[in-house]
Amino acid sequence: MNEAFSFRALGYPVSVGWGGVLLMALFGFLEAGRQVNAYGLMVAVLGGLVVGVSILVHELGHAVSADRFGMRTQAIQIHGMGGVCAYSGRPSARQRLWISLAGPGAGLALGLFAIGVRYGIDAAHIPVPSLVWRALGMMVWVNVVWSILNLLPMQPLDGSTALLSGLKLRLSARRAAEIGRWVSLVTAGLVGLAALAMHMNILFIIAAMSLYQAWTGRRIL
Repeated sequence: MNEAFSFRALGYPVSVGWGGVLLMALFGFLEAGRQVNAYGLMVAVLGGLVVGVSILVHELGHAVSADRFGMRTQAIQIHGMGGVCAYSGRPSARQRLWISLAGPGAGLALGLFAIGVRYGIDAAHIPVPSLVWRALGMMVWVNVVWSILNLLPMQPLDGSTALLSGLKLRLSARRAAEIGRWVSLVTAGLVGLAALAMHMNILFIIAAMSLYQAWTGRRIL
């Protein structure tokens, strides 16, 4: 009932929930701002598409990496807090490290590609519609900023998973989990304070939820 629609990307089954649709619509209309006209509507649609494609590319990074290690990807889900890639098998700590980094890596690659396209258009003085230029700008912002944020060692972001996997290469699982939890707590606390100081409400909410999860052990993201 929660699924809005589904499709396949690179052969992987992708399910988009109503929460994912809401997330894309919210970003689109925030990007459009107070432009209540045809142009604003097109910006909103483009913004939603940019977010959807960016989340998909991120999760495909996880899926392709998991497949490389023999972990069959069962589904990619796009939901109200982003996305998740579910795969079978039990990867080793080293494999999980690379799988967790592959998502942000794919996002950064897409963002850098958009930067390259913008630079090429500007250098060649190629006239393009303003909507194309704006879409490229959104692509850069969403992928570069989110990928960097996602690499922070805060649960349940990929940076936290990568840190935990790296620690398990040298330490026992219990000791690694303990260190990872405290690193997540400290990082989330610092990010939350910085977000408050800079009036970045969304970042503060993410940090608060991460702090709660690291403290209680209950996954809410």
